Amino acid sequence: MGFPFLFFMGFVPGVPLMAQTLVFVALIGLPMAAVFTYPNAIMADIIDYDEVRTGMRREAIYYSSQATIEKWANSLYAPILWAVLLLGET
Repeated sequence: MGFPFLFFMGFVPGVPLMAQTLVFVALIGLPMAAVFTYPNAIMADIIDYDEVRTGMRREAIYYSSQATIEKWANSLYAPILWAVLLLGET
């Protein structure tokens, strides 16, 4: 939502750079809050549905699986980014 406006940051006449920065951070921060909040809310609903289906609470399995997948993704993004940037130089 706010990323396209970053192009104009610093070029709006008469508005201090700090004020522009605060506005752009707010525009970018609101959608990003949802990105970090919704997965845990959805996970809670999945766990509740699983309890209804199976009669067992297995939060630890679900959250540990989520954490493991996030760790794998975080460990892979840097080499992939590095390879893509190297391909862009050729």
